[in-house]
Amino acid sequence: MIDRQTTALIRPALEVIAHRLVRLGIGADALTFAGLAVGWVAALAIALQAFWLGAALILASRLLDGLDGAIARATTPTD
Repeated sequence: MIDRQTTALIRPALEVIAHRLVRLGIGADALTFAGLAVGWVAALAIALQAFWLGAALILASRLLDGLDGAIARATTPTD
């Protein structure tokens, strides 16, 4: 539910960043993998009681997730 509300606010910025990343040759799959890796590091940080770092990394992971969707929409042909 929170994602639905925040998506409307940040989607325009995500689309601008996504188009720049596409021009650099960065694909959605690369960002998906990066988001997964950041999520695992966030889990490790939280396990080591670095809670603020873990929270920041979770936010970064969510941002990468939003960007991979924006790149997929920008590069996938529609019917």
